[in-house]
Amino acid sequence: MFYKKILSCIVTLLALVNIFPEAWSSTPLSNSSKPREYKHWLGDDYARNALLQESWAAGFFFNRYTFKGTERILDIGCGDGKITSKLARFAPQGHVTGIDQSSTMIQKGSASYSSIPNLLFIQKLAQDKSFYEKHRGTFDLVTSFTALHWVKEQKAVLKGVYTALKPQGKIYFRLCSDGEDPVYEIANDLAFHKNYQNNFTEFVDPLNRFSVSDYKRLLYDTGFNVISVIDVEDRDEINNVEDLAKQIKSYLPHYHFLRDHISTDVAENFVKDIVSEYEKRIPKVNNKIILIDHYLEIVAQK
Repeated sequence: MFYKKILSCIVTLLALVNIFPEAWSSTPLSNSSKPREYKHWLGDDYARNALLQESWAAGFFFNRYTFKGTERILDIGCGDGKITSKLARFAPQGHVTGIDQSSTMIQKGSASYSSIPNLLFIQKLAQDKSFYEKHRGTFDLVTSFTALHWVKEQKAVLKGVYTALKPQGKIYFRLCSDGEDPVYEIANDLAFHKNYQNNFTEFVDPLNRFSVSDYKRLLYDTGFNVISVIDVEDRDEINNVEDLAKQIKSYLPHYHFLRDHISTDVAENFVKDIVSEYEKRIPKVNNKIILIDHYLEIVAQK
């Protein structure tokens, strides 16, 4: 009888974990059924703080892709438009469309690169089915650089992209993997610290991580021919703590949430504490801060 009671308790516990997985998450999640929306991406802030995105795109894509110059290209999560404008310059007889969910990002891109005639910015969600249906069979190439990990509905994105690609069209995606990410780990630890935990009760982490096998499965299920899916470790050299703080502020949702819903001072102190802890955990090399992160680099064809 005693063992039956123990077994019953275990079964009940497992059921609760499946029904309420957020209760067992190691990251701070909302206690509210309707978590606060926050601005997250502000075009001017991103343009000012993002230090590494362009070099990441160069290493993954621009240094290895041979342009014909006539490509019709879709760039998903175009941000402030800097990388998207580069795509347009490499395809002068083609056309490039950049989409982003942030109105301030689209405004920034449109204002900064209005002189490029074969470039268009549109405010759209990456998973917007109607957009892809409208552009069925339109694009030779679809790119996305460090953006799609913010989209939960990956299947919807991939189905849409597959629809919008021409036959033999290719995708080049770069997004977060499930590998080591010390900055994010420190941010999650600090969110539970007594100095900050009350500020994060309504925070929902929007980041999605994928393994190589996870993303290959998504691609195959959509109908893509997988060319390569690899997990790469970035070890970027950062000159000083000020630049590390800027790069963190360009993307970290914990910071954006505090800035938008608590106060700028609390948000700035949070980043300072991350930087301080990062310096303790990750040794410098040749007096340079080494920013460690892991990404999936994905190439596939329709």
